[in-house]
Parts: sequence; C-alpha cells; structure tokens
Amino acid sequence: MYDVNSVFIDKDECYYTIFIHLAIARVYCIGTVMPFDMMLYLFEKHANTMFLVLRFTYNVESCFATCLTFTMRVSLVVMCFQGAMIGFELVRNTSKHQKLLLIMMLRNINDCHETIGKFLILNNVTYSKVRQ
Repeated sequence: MYDVNSVFIDKDECYYTIFIHLAIARVYCIGTVMPFDMMLYLFEKHANTMFLVLRFTYNVESCFATCLTFTMRVSLVVMCFQGAMIGFELVRNTSKHQKLLLIMMLRNINDCHETIGKFLILNNVTYSKVRQ
C-alpha cells in the first residue's frame, strides 16, 4: 500500500475504508489492465505463429516443388531412354520381319499344291468343276 494524502478524509480515522478502497482499486486496475496486456501479447503471439506457419508452408511447398521437379526430370530422362529403346526395337524387328517376308515370298515363287494321287490337283478351279 502506498501513502495516500487525502484532503477530505483523515487517514488515521478511516484507515480500513482507505485500505478496502485501495484493495478494490488495485484489483480493478490489475483486472482491467492485465487482460488488455494479455490480449495484446496473445495477438502478437498469434501473428508470430501465423508467420511461422506461413514460413513452414513455404518451406513445405519449396520442398515439394523441388521433389516434383526432380521427379519430373528423372521421368523425362527415363522416357527418353524408353523412346530410344522402342525406336531401336522397332528398327530391329522391322528388319527381321522384312527378312521373314522375303523368305515367304521365295517359298511362293514355286507353285505349291496338293494332289490326289497324281490325277487331280486340289485348288479352287478343280473344286468348282467337281461341284458342278
């Protein structure tokens, strides 16, 4: 308690009244000033936390962007190699198919047919004659 110089009230006579008044005033002053200070402190903490969250999300976004860029680059390299391998296989298999087609064409140069004994050649012309 601090010493109050009151003009209208004698401090020795009304000691308890002044004491109660000061106690109530102290509780009231602390009770009104402290919540505003706490609110200001909490607003400041909230703003700092929001900036920390924003920095965290920026770091996470930066990490994901880096990982995504790395993954896309690796995928691009793999796709380039796969495209080259598909082209190589296509050229290799095309030349193999050409050789197989040449062998089949060479086999078809000579007439190939089925006969019944040595009397009848089985083909479309003889089949249609037999049916008539």
